[in-house]
Amino acid sequence: MGFSPCGRGEPSSQLVAKHCPMLYSQRKDAWVNPMPRKHGKGGTMVELVVELAQSWPEQGPLQVTIPAVTMKIPVSPDTARRRASGYLGMHVGLLLGASDPQLMFGDRPAWKLSVNLHLPHCGYVGRVGTMKVDATTGAVIPLSAATIQQFQERAHDLIVHFSSAAAPGV
Repeated sequence: MGFSPCGRGEPSSQLVAKHCPMLYSQRKDAWVNPMPRKHGKGGTMVELVVELAQSWPEQGPLQVTIPAVTMKIPVSPDTARRRASGYLGMHVGLLLGASDPQLMFGDRPAWKLSVNLHLPHCGYVGRVGTMKVDATTGAVIPLSAATIQQFQERAHDLIVHFSSAAAPGV
């Protein structure tokens, strides 16, 4: 029997379901469906987000005007997710993966992806941050050394928390 980061003795799925039911339900949803949601008659729904460079007024409502945008986005959400996950494996950590692409419109269109920690035999544990992939070139927008360290520290904290929650009294 190999090392199980989820605990000793019990199969990991039973251990996670028993000691961390919220993680278990999140794991199933996030691990099984890391791609954009299906919509209607088999079409893929893509979430579009517009970044506004304006502050919220001190009083009253924010007036927002979003001009019509027409452009071709050559990089698919699946391609962005694969490239981001490859970058994470090479530069940040093997247990991190990208999911939930959102198309962001700002200075340049970019796919914004969640960066998630997955443990072997346990699946999804938690989100450690976000990253971007250029939606016109497919290039990963490099993470700073400080951001990489933050992701690694958050992943470590999640592993420590997950380990202590999954194996009480050990």
